[in-house]
Amino acid sequence: MRALHQAGFAWYDAKLENILVGQDFKLKICDVGMAQDVDKEFSTVKRGTMGYMAPEMHSVGAYSGEPCDIFSLGVVLFTMHFYMEPWTSAKTTNMYF
Repeated sequence: MRALHQAGFAWYDAKLENILVGQDFKLKICDVGMAQDVDKEFSTVKRGTMGYMAPEMHSVGAYSGEPCDIFSLGVVLFTMHFYMEPWTSAKTTNMYF
């Protein structure tokens, strides 16, 4: 993901199904069809999979790529560690930020 960000793109679709393990056990990302310019901000278009989306993607304000990708990667790591998703979908109610 760092290489993608350094190339100037945000992935917007980090999830377990889009991370592959190569024969050399190196991780490979796939399905970069939603990737956009890392500096571009969005406010109305929601990108990604509901359970992996950062909370700011559901709010009224603008959001940008790197923080959203990092949040999604955190959901991936949580799921890998605990063998369960932290939630079934993100909600706009009861948000504290």
